[in-house]
Amino acid sequence: MNAFAVALRAVHFAGAVALFGEFAFLLWAVRPAFRGNTPADEWPALRRRAIHVAAWCLAVVFVSGLLWLTVEAAAMSGMPYLQALNRETFGAVLGQTLFGRVWTIRAVLAAALGGALFLAGRDASGRHIVPDGVCLLLAAGLLATLAWAGHAAAEPGGDRAVHLSADAAHLLAAGAWLGALPPLVSALGLARRGGADILDLAARVTRRFSYLGMAAVGTLLLTGIVNAWYTVETFPALFGTSYGRLLLVKLLLFGAMVSLAAVNRLSLSPRLAHSSEALAGESAAQALRRLRRNAIAETALGIAAVGIVGALGVMVPALHVQPVWPFSFTLDWESAKASGGAFAAGAALAAGLACVLLGAIARKRAMLGAGAVGLLAALLVCMRLLAVPAYPTTYFRSPVRYAVDSISRGASSYLQRCVACHGPLGYGDGPAAASLATKPADLTKHYSHHSEGDLLWFLRHGIAATPMPSFGDLGDDRLWDLINFLHAQAESEGMMKKADDSIEPERLAVAPDFTFQIGRRPQETLAQQREVVLLVFYRLPGSLARLRALSDAQGLLRQIGARVVAIPMTGAPPDSRTARGVDASILADPDPRIAAAYAMFRRTAFAGRASPAAEHVEFLVDRQGYLRGSWAPAGWRGWDRIPTLMLQIRLLERKKYRPAASRIHVH
Repeated sequence: MNAFAVALRAVHFAGAVALFGEFAFLLWAVRPAFRGNTPADEWPALRRRAIHVAAWCLAVVFVSGLLWLTVEAAAMSGMPYLQALNRETFGAVLGQTLFGRVWTIRAVLAAALGGALFLAGRDASGRHIVPDGVCLLLAAGLLATLAWAGHAAAEPGGDRAVHLSADAAHLLAAGAWLGALPPLVSALGLARRGGADILDLAARVTRRFSYLGMAAVGTLLLTGIVNAWYTVETFPALFGTSYGRLLLVKLLLFGAMVSLAAVNRLSLSPRLAHSSEALAGESAAQALRRLRRNAIAETALGIAAVGIVGALGVMVPALHVQPVWPFSFTLDWESAKASGGAFAAGAALAAGLACVLLGAIARKRAMLGAGAVGLLAALLVCMRLLAVPAYPTTYFRSPVRYAVDSISRGASSYLQRCVACHGPLGYGDGPAAASLATKPADLTKHYSHHSEGDLLWFLRHGIAATPMPSFGDLGDDRLWDLINFLHAQAESEGMMKKADDSIEPERLAVAPDFTFQIGRRPQETLAQQREVVLLVFYRLPGSLARLRALSDAQGLLRQIGARVVAIPMTGAPPDSRTARGVDASILADPDPRIAAAYAMFRRTAFAGRASPAAEHVEFLVDRQGYLRGSWAPAGWRGWDRIPTLMLQIRLLERKKYRPAASRIHVH
């Protein structure tokens, strides 16, 4: 991490936040408070201070912005800072990058704001709201456009608009709350030296600021959730990545700031208002001191949070990093359901919530405290019931695509390292299994009970107190290939339990992706298809009649949104494209890897009997990429009749399944 770049971003953000906060405080809290019988001579002094501070903040934004541009120019050109200071490099950055274009817009806004500050400063009385309002709008634009310098600008499509909007609103809310704290501290300091009328003014200013703060906190919470969805998304990423842990620190700082703000809003502000009405100077002075002290503490915490924002902006978001889980256990509801612990956990949590509710209804501190203790105990019981062992890689997601190439490589590793114990189909019945003290696991069941990250850990390090050895010498890429093979093996088992050619397998199996080419068309992938695919594996001459029937039905199949892709099995004759009566537009080029990878699913067409010698087999793949059924002439009648096949395809169109596609992109 570039410490200088982090510091520049933090200073720039702090300057923009403070600049907006000065005018937000001036127009929302101070100007309305001076309406009526108030000491009008204090208004010009407060306004002059705001304009003076804003001018310094603008200078900080301008200088740090120039330095930021230099840092970005050096990073993009690969040159040292001093060498990057030339017209050609700056011109390329400003004209050819999003950062440069946004920087130019913000430079124009800064120049306009400078002019507006000059004109506002000439209005000594400050009676007209227009100059101050123009300054507020320009400062808001200067702050909100910082969203385009963050991670939100890299989002695709509609997500970009949502993330940018949330980020901009987050920045404005931070400016309205954190940026307004320094002028609040200053106003409270002035009030300490005044009389009863000044105390009344301070009470009104504080009350209006608290309303502004509540709105800002609510906005920060909502937009923070949106931003976290786009940059973190999961709790494992929050705890298992550097980005997530730094964001947790920011959340702790935010929580501390909200706690101080709550004390100010619920306790000190009412005391100040009451004291000023009663002219109780000593009580008012004490409330003012505590209010000012808490505001200073909030400001310090906010500055630390801005520093974290500067660091987060140059880090890879947690969503794009493999989370390294730091704990030896995790909470798993599904495992608890299987063991019966989920019901007990739910009952314990319900009991704890009931204790808190009874305490709240009774409105007695003792009962409320007992309820809180009961809720805490219930949470601990829930954690105990839901806890399962976890490993540093538990929440890893495979960076290797689930495709036939990876499955083929994984099959090779499986034959070399695993088949002796686990057997050819993964049932744990290999030739060496009988001699082992502990029976090898049935991998077709074992896979579904563990995350991919757990499997990676087992393969890397082995499993203690079992014959399972470490395969870490294969390297992670080959281990992920092996996991993809185990994935296909487990998926094929789910389909195998069907007894017919219907499109309702016991569980949905993801079709392994692959690349294919038909004639001189561009290469395609299975994942790119947006229609139902009838995937046909054939061998001539046995499949000739079926291919002709499918060719004749091409028009009907197209009408109902289906496509035929026919791939020759290993060893098919090279002249299959010239077979008379077969539409060449359905015949893909031979690729033995595809046929080999789908061979493990081929046994589903024979009610669980492995049949590597099958001459013809077909699969239906729905629009979402799931294998929904299989058929072979030697299995049973069904798809051999085109109307029956079309009925199955129409049924698929009525059932909408959406795969849980991972958004992770590992750097």
